Amino acid sequence: MTGRCLSERAASGPESLFTDASCVHAALGTLLLELDPSADIVTALGSECNTQAVGGELLPAFTRALPTPLSALRRKGYAVEQLPLDEEGQTALLGALSQDGAVVVDVDTFHLPHHWVDYGRLHSLHAVVLRDFDPVGRTVRLTDPVDVTWFDSRVPWSLLQASVTGTAMGQSWLRVTPAPPGAGQGVDFTHLSLQAAALCGDLPGQLSGSALARELKTALDRFFPSDPGAEPLPSDWISHVQHGLWSYHHTLRWFAKYLATLSGEGGFRVDEAASEVERASQDWLVVRALLRHSGFPVPEPAMMRYRSEVARRLDRITEDLSRAGEALAAPGARAQA
Repeated sequence: MTGRCLSERAASGPESLFTDASCVHAALGTLLLELDPSADIVTALGSECNTQAVGGELLPAFTRALPTPLSALRRKGYAVEQLPLDEEGQTALLGALSQDGAVVVDVDTFHLPHHWVDYGRLHSLHAVVLRDFDPVGRTVRLTDPVDVTWFDSRVPWSLLQASVTGTAMGQSWLRVTPAPPGAGQGVDFTHLSLQAAALCGDLPGQLSGSALARELKTALDRFFPSDPGAEPLPSDWISHVQHGLWSYHHTLRWFAKYLATLSGEGGFRVDEAASEVERASQDWLVVRALLRHSGFPVPEPAMMRYRSEVARRLDRITEDLSRAGEALAAPGARAQA
């Protein structure tokens, strides 16, 4: 199991908490362990590796409408209900919380006091766990199991309302129903070939990982223009790409962990694929960090160093994901029984 179970206990509940650097994985992992303390979190959340990216006129565009971990959950037999936080959705949310159910909610970090990274500075969606709504005192237990901003305490519902409705950012909430006994058991090796395509294939309506790397490389003139008079990219586009790469980094990181659980299964070269995917996930993190230097004037030598390093990392990502895909899907990927 990835992440760590913390020994701290909340006053309103005795269960251990799961944490991770990814808010979606951390929140869903916490929720799954509450539903079933023996749940295999890596298998439940890590078996999919879609980019959630599509080609765009300016730059690739990312969507959070159906995060990859939710696809993995559904494939494992969990029922996932996701509702928008409009007026009707808020009523349904409070009803679910009043019944002592735990749910995952997207909130805006700009209005979230404990989230010191973004509070009062940046609007960004962030997944947290809510449970145990008290309709009399109008308080709710808020758990943020992300390692950097970990928080677990009861808070007034009024404190959360701004993060839920103060800025319309497509906030939603979801609840998960445990999978029926026996559902999603065993290893589906056909599924690995589908994930190989997600790593390096040609997919209808979505960019594979290697295609995403190639498309970003063709856009380097936009990120790091050689003409000092070139119009810079809008900062919100750069931020959008960085946010998408952050999510994809975690998707690959968890997929590498999932592949590691299959070591020795079915004759697939999963150890090789896991190593390549893990390195690609870290390279995406470096690319994301270097893109902070784009979109505004920088000294020419520094700009060229940033651009060259981004190009090198994107080339290596393309190679690593291609090798990982081949290890999972090529004719020689399965050893003779």
